[in-house]
Amino acid sequence: MELVYHDLSRINEIQTFIHEWNNDDSYILCQTSGTTGPPRTIKLSKVCIRHSAERTIEFFKLKAGDKVGLPLSTKTIAGKLMVIRALLASLELHVLAVTIDSLTYIEQELDFIAMVPNQATQYALKNLGKQKAATVLIGGVPLTHTQYEIIHEYWENAFQSYGMTETATHVALRKISGDINAPYQALPGIEFETLDDCLRIVSKDFPEGINTNDQVILHSPTAFSFLGRWDFAINVGGVKIHPEQLEHKLNKRIRGEFV
Repeated sequence: MELVYHDLSRINEIQTFIHEWNNDDSYILCQTSGTTGPPRTIKLSKVCIRHSAERTIEFFKLKAGDKVGLPLSTKTIAGKLMVIRALLASLELHVLAVTIDSLTYIEQELDFIAMVPNQATQYALKNLGKQKAATVLIGGVPLTHTQYEIIHEYWENAFQSYGMTETATHVALRKISGDINAPYQALPGIEFETLDDCLRIVSKDFPEGINTNDQVILHSPTAFSFLGRWDFAINVGGVKIHPEQLEHKLNKRIRGEFV
């Protein structure tokens, strides 16, 4: 891996995490986000993390020397995995500032970038005509209808991810295309089930399965559509209303961002 720092203040952060990855422990400590329950600190197996990184490397066909952008903190599982992918695939890792506009000031054309929705949307709105050829991986929180359309209009190769800390980042992806209702597709080695309409994730790294609070429509063992969080659902006379789906419908009638 080759490191290129665009934000020198992050040198210690990156080196500290690389040391943690290379130490003799069989795990790293991670803070969950709440997808499977209240946020907590967990020990995540380095074997599981390696398998996750290898799935992404294989899916996106990342190869030695590819230039990849990191505008995410290594306090998050997404930031950690970008560093590990770079280590395993001998990538050229461009460490950017962890800000909403971190891509704006980089002239180097990148091959692969991981971002949260606000970063991706902010850059697309600037319409600088750069990074259009990059593969963009977007996760962290669901995209709003407006964000989805902005990103789709700017990048031709952007993907929305589904995952969590417990699964060492994403286990499913969907390309951001003209079909905003396109389902998520499992990465190799991942299968899905439902328990009380909530998604359950199974793989060789967690054969006992991981139960989530995300309610879905399961199309097959490898494809699902996200409806909303079980703990956000509103029960009205026995009918469950998902705020996420309601917001999606209202986007056609209300201009701008809203909740």
